[in-house]
Amino acid sequence: MLRQLTHPVPPLQASRRRRGRFMGEVEHEMAVARPPGEVLPYLLEPDLVRRWQKRLVEYEFTTPGAPAVGSECRGSILVAGRRIGWRARVIEWDEGGYALRSLGNGPAFELSWRLRAEDAGSRVRYRQWSPAFDGMTGHYVRQLVDRVARRDLERLRRLIDGVEEARPGP
Repeated sequence: MLRQLTHPVPPLQASRRRRGRFMGEVEHEMAVARPPGEVLPYLLEPDLVRRWQKRLVEYEFTTPGAPAVGSECRGSILVAGRRIGWRARVIEWDEGGYALRSLGNGPAFELSWRLRAEDAGSRVRYRQWSPAFDGMTGHYVRQLVDRVARRDLERLRRLIDGVEEARPGP
């Protein structure tokens, strides 16, 4: 026998939001001891990015010239021992950070980096969204990505602050 609901079912959009953000989102903030201008290369330059992102195997900008809105990049990551390739386009760009959106092949995602000057350095904000983070299975995927992001960001913080050396690039 079916039980009748005594309360209205929230609209899908509202039920997907939790604590002010979509459930399919991973977001972290951290403080570092350098100004934004010195931090941005660690988030952008392929050799530096590969030093702190443990699962990133390849990463390069494929559009000639300095990165800007419309520039494209490609890369690959290791997930459960398998190499997964991706391509993305820069959708936002300024001295305060940038955002990427995936293109056709590989996993669908958007990620952004925002930098804000603070008294003793910078505040770095990382946000990643993917439809793979939604739903029942997505809950576990999101938890895994969240743990990996936390470890990578801690490695990045130590590298920027000069506390310890990150792994050498491939």
